[in-house]
Amino acid sequence: MRATRLRRRGWIASALIPGLLCAPLAALGQSDPGDSQKGQQKHHWSRQAEPSPELEDRPRPSQKVLERHAKALELLYDERPEEAKQELDKLYFKRMNSVGQAMILRDYGFIANAEGNREEARRRFAEAIAVPDGLLPHEATDLRYQIAMLWMQDENWQKAAETLELWFTEEPNPNSTAYYILALNYYQQEQFDKAVVPARKAVEGSDAPKESWLQLLLAIYLLDQKYQESIPILEQLVARFPNKSYFLSLSTVYGALGNFEEAAIPLQLAYEGGYLDEQENLKRLGQMLLFLNVPYRAGEVLAKEIDRKAIQPDSEALAMLANSWIAAREYDDAIEPMQRAASLADDGELYVRLAQVYVQRENWAGATAALDKALAKGDLQDPGSAHLLMGIAFYSQKNASEARRWFESATHYDAAREEAKVWIAHIDEEQAHQEATSASGG
Repeated sequence: MRATRLRRRGWIASALIPGLLCAPLAALGQSDPGDSQKGQQKHHWSRQAEPSPELEDRPRPSQKVLERHAKALELLYDERPEEAKQELDKLYFKRMNSVGQAMILRDYGFIANAEGNREEARRRFAEAIAVPDGLLPHEATDLRYQIAMLWMQDENWQKAAETLELWFTEEPNPNSTAYYILALNYYQQEQFDKAVVPARKAVEGSDAPKESWLQLLLAIYLLDQKYQESIPILEQLVARFPNKSYFLSLSTVYGALGNFEEAAIPLQLAYEGGYLDEQENLKRLGQMLLFLNVPYRAGEVLAKEIDRKAIQPDSEALAMLANSWIAAREYDDAIEPMQRAASLADDGELYVRLAQVYVQRENWAGATAALDKALAKGDLQDPGSAHLLMGIAFYSQKNASEARRWFESATHYDAAREEAKVWIAHIDEEQAHQEATSASGG
């Protein structure tokens, strides 16, 4: 179902999200209500009540109940939940006041959770909350949070979200962790429209948002194709948690927005930082530098990575290297990789390109040799231009008769015909002039 949704939401999200999908789940944890709950005890997950005159009239459990409660918690802390439960079972529940009943029901919930019985823990916590005047408001709120965490551990995202939404109505100071967890539950249900607001609040409400919070908001933005909004999130991830996937994702998003200059920056930073180690990404950097008209840098990167075998020296990679040197007008450096690329290619196109390099260097013999190989391999996109170039190379070697033969051949191709005729007329004019000069004895 999720794969279908991703395809529906565009290729960029499909390309970037898989590396992020598992990250929010990895950060799930068991029950961390966040900074507002730092006073929680090991098994309680509850805040300590602040002394208040309003509590003076609050009924207290009997001394016997308090002693059983303390003993049960001590056994629970010692990881002896069965004995803790037996201690509570000694109490006569119906004789307790509401505060005692709520306290003991909550203890039973702690024990059930310690035993891995989450269903029983949820039931006991809910019963504790339901006791009239049994828990203080903040105690009931904390227990509701724990119920939501227990639903999450069972991957019942809907129940967890419903419980958290109720918790938010009760909690006066929800923090970023709570917003993140609510967003995560909606995300797991693929309710991205509901997830985006709490995910954004989690990130914006913290001076140093956790990596998992940023990942979750990023995933939602990408699924909704909100590429512009995803950029500051990716920039935070790159700056604070640098790894290859963030650099590549930032580059891809900029590319999707058509900002190729910005797209090149994270790729270059990743390369300088040693994060680019796959052939595909190294070649992508070279291609982008070429596209942005930074050919010399492209040549440096490609030459280095081909030399150390990070990029396999196949025809495509070698041709890219050669073209980088050609664009940088480093023609001598271009010859060797272009020769290798042409020899590995299935057709003769790269030999034509090699001939053009030789022409730039006025190496006419090299040009004719390369063109011979190009025509021998064949499958040229524009054979007429190859014939024309061959004629020019022979003419430059002062072999007019051979040049004229190649120009005549070039006239059989539409693209080269008119220029070939000009060359033929020029050669014929030169020949006539030479003959006239010889006849006059000049």
